[in-house]
Amino acid sequence: AIALDKTGTLTEGKPQVVDIIPINSQPDELLAVAASLEQTSNHPLATAVVQIALKNNIKLLATTDTTIIPGYGMKGLVNGFITEIGNAKLFAKIPEIIEEKIKQLQANGRTIMLVRHDNKWLGLLGLSDTIRPETVGVLQKLKEYGIEKFIMLTGDNEAAANDIAKKIGINEIQANLLPEAKTLRIKALANQYKFVGMVGDGINDAAALAQATVGIAIGGAGNDIALEAADVVLMSNSLKPLPFAIHLSRFAYRIIKQNLYFSLSIVIILVVFALFGMGNIDIIVAIHEGATLLVIFNGLRLLS
Repeated sequence: AIALDKTGTLTEGKPQVVDIIPINSQPDELLAVAASLEQTSNHPLATAVVQIALKNNIKLLATTDTTIIPGYGMKGLVNGFITEIGNAKLFAKIPEIIEEKIKQLQANGRTIMLVRHDNKWLGLLGLSDTIRPETVGVLQKLKEYGIEKFIMLTGDNEAAANDIAKKIGINEIQANLLPEAKTLRIKALANQYKFVGMVGDGINDAAALAQATVGIAIGGAGNDIALEAADVVLMSNSLKPLPFAIHLSRFAYRIIKQNLYFSLSIVIILVVFALFGMGNIDIIVAIHEGATLLVIFNGLRLLS
């Protein structure tokens, strides 16, 4: 089984703000406050908010005391006032009018960010991400390699996750997951399938990458903590090397076993020869060194 993060792994991790819905503010104020807080984060969603603000020539405000809350969002002071931006889980209570807007955006498969500033709801932002062009082909190749199960793990809402899953052919999703919930899901998959891989790129994936039988990080765009937690790093911002990495590891494992069994067999034969005085020392040395060369040449097959 292989579990895959959604944002930045199955998708390009370059979401765009497509819906700007003010509640008690003007669009420019909503974007200014949201982007000012998000400018201190390197999360793909944060980058998208900052980019659209700059695109619209919106001046960013002074920001201090920012705190990232993995799986929820972030908090800080914007112009000296407490500001919060994140998903619905970040807030204890949400007004009914905003709940209705959330449902509308989720129906369109949007990732949603709520913005609250100085005890006032400013509004919502709806973001959409693009599926990596190689995703469908990579998943098909992995199926050909005998991977039985694919599971999407994401902190995003279920509607947005379902929208992506349908397009790429993944039937099982686990949405609205906090980082610790991803880790628990990996544990459950390991109990069910014995061996489970986890593919991710962000700080929210780090614990799950460490928990998996094999944690695989996308190196080109991966967070440093995720890269450190992973067992394997794909040194490009792409899923394309994933089938090759699995193929190469299986081939290497076969060669290791071949060389081990061959070497042990030769050693046992030579020990028998020596014990029973069969053959002189020159022949035994020649057989031993010849076997060593065969092991080396067999290993060199990996270069192809």
